[in-house]
Amino acid sequence: MPYRVLRQDPRDLDKRKAIGVVMPFSSDSVFTPTYNTLEAYKVNLYNFFMTEREERYLNPELGSNLIQYLFTHFSEDTRRNIQETITFEVERFFPRLEILKIEIEDYPDENALQVDIRFRVKGTELEDNLVLDIDR
Repeated sequence: MPYRVLRQDPRDLDKRKAIGVVMPFSSDSVFTPTYNTLEAYKVNLYNFFMTEREERYLNPELGSNLIQYLFTHFSEDTRRNIQETITFEVERFFPRLEILKIEIEDYPDENALQVDIRFRVKGTELEDNLVLDIDR
C-alpha cells in the first residue's frame, strides 16, 4: 500500500509553537526554544549520547556508553562496535529516526573520538547530521 512521503513533519507547520529546548542553556533568556522537528531531534540526540548510562537518577537506562571506547585499542572491530551501538540505541530510544551513515575518527593521542551521525526522520525528507566530540 503506498504512502505519502512528507517534506516536513506535521509539527513544523505551526511556526509559533515550540517543540523543544536548545541545550546547553546559554542565552540571556531562561530557555531558547526550537521550532522545528529536526533541530529538536538533533538536540535530543546530542544530550542522549553525551549522557553516560546510569548517570540519570531514576532512569539508569537512558544514555550511551560511547565514552568506554576512549581508552581501548581502536581497530575496525571497535569501529564496527561503535556503529552497532549507535544504531541499536537510536532504534531503541528514537524510533522515528533512521541512521543513514556513521563516520568515526579516532584521535588516540588526545583520547578522543569524533562521531558524525547522518540521520533522517522516518516518513519525511528531513535529514541532518550530528557531530559528537567525545573526549576525557
